[in-house]
Amino acid sequence: MEYLLAFGMAASFAYLLTPPTIFFAKKIGLITDSKLRKHPAHTHIGLIPRGGGLPLFLGFIITSLPFWWDSL
Repeated sequence: MEYLLAFGMAASFAYLLTPPTIFFAKKIGLITDSKLRKHPAHTHIGLIPRGGGLPLFLGFIITSLPFWWDSL
């Protein structure tokens, strides 16, 4: 049951942290313009914010802290 709770918490944090991450990535210029950087594998149209792994990483870390702290 703890695993399901941890997964749900991590997914929720990642979901909630994604829009602010996109906003700040655009604000500080951490984006790729597919028109300026041609690559055959690019399927996106327009600006692509980078740093998408940050919400996943933070969701994992934030979720791990209570379980880690409890085990001390």
